[in-house]
Amino acid sequence: MKRAHLLVHLSFPVLFALVGLLLSLRREPVTGELLLVHLAWGFLFYAAPHLLWAVLSNAFKPTLGV
Repeated sequence: MKRAHLLVHLSFPVLFALVGLLLSLRREPVTGELLLVHLAWGFLFYAAPHLLWAVLSNAFKPTLGV
C-alpha cells in the first residue's frame, strides 16, 4: 500500500476520533485525560483494523497473486 493511500485510509479513523472528541467537549471541559482518551486511544481503536489490513497487505502482497 502506498504511503499516500495509507494516509487517506487512516484519515477516516482520525475523523471519527475528532468527532468523538467534539461530542464529548459539549459535556465536559478540556482536560489532558479527555484529549488522551479521545485522540490517542480513540484513534488506535478505530485505526486498528486499518493498520492490520495495511500490515497484512504489505506482508503477503495479495495484488501479486491476483
